[in-house]
Amino acid sequence: MKNAQYLRLSLRYRKNDPVCKNIVNLLQTQKYLKKVSLFSHVSDFFQDIWDTLASSQLLHKSLTSIEFHEATFDNSALLQLSRFYNLKHLKLYRCRNFIGEIQEINNKLEFQNLSQLIICKIGVNPRILEFLLKRSNRSLNVLEFHDQVLNFHETVLWCTKFCQNLSRFVASIQVNQIWDIILLFKECKKLDYFHIYDAKLLIEDEEEPWDEYKPPELESFQANELLKELGSCIPMTMKTIKIWMNWLITIEDIEEFISKCVNFVNFGLNMKVLEFRHCKGFGNAHKEVIRNYLMNNK
Repeated sequence: MKNAQYLRLSLRYRKNDPVCKNIVNLLQTQKYLKKVSLFSHVSDFFQDIWDTLASSQLLHKSLTSIEFHEATFDNSALLQLSRFYNLKHLKLYRCRNFIGEIQEINNKLEFQNLSQLIICKIGVNPRILEFLLKRSNRSLNVLEFHDQVLNFHETVLWCTKFCQNLSRFVASIQVNQIWDIILLFKECKKLDYFHIYDAKLLIEDEEEPWDEYKPPELESFQANELLKELGSCIPMTMKTIKIWMNWLITIEDIEEFISKCVNFVNFGLNMKVLEFRHCKGFGNAHKEVIRNYLMNNK
């Protein structure tokens, strides 16, 4: 198998297992590999696999998508990733020790093609995040933080400075950072998917809740003034807005927001999803206003 384009490895082996050598040999023969997903689990074999991939001159050109799940890196992860100069998609899920010295990366072409960055349940040095956003710049279309507490204000400033072509944005947020949404909407005018969730929530629990699941108590936010602003600066490309927070919203607030969205229809706005979750007092009347608006957009 020398012409594989997608390789998914679930590493459950130890270094001394004979299978490990076969996997390394397999990787060394690949010339056209485009996508790799590595699931490390409890294996101590991950670094050998990753070093093999990162040292392959052929894969530096061909690989466009890399996903790591539960991997533990050594201190050179960022430098090794920078070698894949056609990398477009990078996902990190529950990884540890994702660090590196930015000054080691001298070529300004590294990460310039990165269009999707998805980070889940890991701690990322803010300097590294800023570096990735700055390097990917206007190539970056998708930026997602799942079950990740981050400095929303800082992230928005970087996005509006470097990544104004963003189309999809997912992030946790705290109540005192909510007004930064306005800046994001005004500067990233190509957004079509926007999802924020309270930093106390976990997306995995929300999307696949177990029988006894109870969401944590969320701090409330009086959202009437914010909705007025959002309605005035919403990007014309927007299709989906999801707010998973305890926003206090009256029927009148929703109606005013919807009326501003309706006024933008002639300019191309065509919303398909408008979701408010965990908003106390958000009842059937609110939902009916939203439903009527979305039905008229079909």
